Amino acid sequence: MKFIHYILLALTSSLFLSGCAQIPSDNEVASGDTSIGNYSVDDNGVHERLVHFDEVPSRVVTGTQGASELLSKLGLADKIVGQAAIFGDYELSVAPELKKVPVITQGYPSKEQVVGAAPDLVISRAISFANNDWGHSTTADLNGLGIQTYVLATTVPDAKLDSLYTDIDNLGKIFQIEDKANQIKEEFQAKEARIAQKMQVIHQDKSFAYLSTVDQDTLTVYSASSETFFNDSLSRLNLQNIFADSQAADMGIEHLVAANPDLLFITTYEGGPSAEATKEYLYQNKALQAMSAIQNKQVFVLPFHIFWTNSYVIFDGLEMLGQEIYPNQFK
Repeated sequence: MKFIHYILLALTSSLFLSGCAQIPSDNEVASGDTSIGNYSVDDNGVHERLVHFDEVPSRVVTGTQGASELLSKLGLADKIVGQAAIFGDYELSVAPELKKVPVITQGYPSKEQVVGAAPDLVISRAISFANNDWGHSTTADLNGLGIQTYVLATTVPDAKLDSLYTDIDNLGKIFQIEDKANQIKEEFQAKEARIAQKMQVIHQDKSFAYLSTVDQDTLTVYSASSETFFNDSLSRLNLQNIFADSQAADMGIEHLVAANPDLLFITTYEGGPSAEATKEYLYQNKALQAMSAIQNKQVFVLPFHIFWTNSYVIFDGLEMLGQEIYPNQFK
């Protein structure tokens, strides 16, 4: 599972630690039919700005599976000329449409792959717009080529679950489908409300830690402290990241054992190791035997394409996880 560790380390680069800073937008303002608050991204961080659209985009590249699914959910699959970072099965309601859409790469795309699809808009996570091994060029670089950019609000510093609704609102304005966007937003808000209703009788929090790499040679604890969308989403199940206040990305095994969280999470992805084999390895690991999560068999699997794409499939993930942790409430 080193693949997962490398990806998650990329998500916690200095880009995210820099935070958001307001920058003047006077030199960027152009006459347009639609203006939305979004972001520019470069090696120095994420910065708030206004983005202007003179017309509805017709050729879109989506840099994450979550972005592809969200556009398809909004009825915009026919606008996607290239998609990337497909790490699992598509969400069922949009799978038929997305299976027809070209995949420019199964992994994270390069600048050449993105530009080669000739988009007029690129929608992706914040970190992908930085110049790094996981990026496809900055927002300024792409804008300089005449390509508009939209940075998913769910992927910027301090994002929360509600940031998903910001993305839906913004995409509704950009593509001039605000009625459809409101309908989809209400659908997801209803799912969130159903989860909250089921959790009303649960008054106690459970702590968790996340293992990003698990194999015979390496056991790595990822603090996930910067993954605020992830952490806020799991808090809907009264789950609290025990390392949420950590300044470090990786935690030592000794810190994990000392913290002794109630639950341990691991991730699966297409082509990765067996979840059951990984869980068994953890249950047999001598270094972890004093932990409550090991003694009580409380290791749970979070599929990468559901929990780490920062999109609406998180609601399905919360329902699935809720059924495992609170079977009496999530029947």
